[in-house]
Amino acid sequence: MLFNRMFSLLGISSFKGRLRFLFILLAIIFIIIATIPFNYIGKNQLRKNAAESLDQMMNVQQVFIDSWFEEKLSDIHAVSELPALRDDDLSRIEKEWNRARKSKNPLSLLMIDIDHFKAYNDTYGHQEGDECLIKVTTSIRNTVNNPGDMVYRYGGEEFTVILPETNKQDAKVIAENIRKNIEDLCIPHEGSKVSDVVTVSIGLATLTPTEDKNAKQLIELADNALYEVKSISRNRVCV
Repeated sequence: MLFNRMFSLLGISSFKGRLRFLFILLAIIFIIIATIPFNYIGKNQLRKNAAESLDQMMNVQQVFIDSWFEEKLSDIHAVSELPALRDDDLSRIEKEWNRARKSKNPLSLLMIDIDHFKAYNDTYGHQEGDECLIKVTTSIRNTVNNPGDMVYRYGGEEFTVILPETNKQDAKVIAENIRKNIEDLCIPHEGSKVSDVVTVSIGLATLTPTEDKNAKQLIELADNALYEVKSISRNRVCV
């Protein structure tokens, strides 16, 4: 976007700094237009031009603010308020992977999928589906309470949990706690083929970074584990 390029060239990175610069720039433009000599245009025309300039200034300001919020909120899921982890965005996991490689500690990853969530939406409607997502999100957050652990949205009804410095055994305990706590919410799910309440399936993978391993492999292992548990049975943790 034009504004982003301009701010990048000027070295203005913060939102407040960008907004302050924009106000100053538009104020200068407004003053220049408002002080055009009377011998060029009449008084009424001057007032009209000033008013139009003010409207334009406010419109540009609103466009900038909307654009900034759209850019920032594109990474935040509107319902769960969790940061989104896209398929092609490995930076968050790679960052933890690099830390684990330096410390030579294991890194665990959970892939969580709400069982038969499409059937839930079909049965109860999307508004109830959103409420279900909020409850599941809250449960996961309350279960994963280690300061270094991170929870992300990964697709429509999937979640990803990054567990730094966590071995396979400890990660499995956390995963099982997540699964059980969500089941204990007792959210009715008549469309489920697994249970009469909302449940989740979880794929788990743990690796200690070495030269012949990478973050993509960790993701693939967790994703394969999730696929396996969904293929055989659900409401389970698969390692």
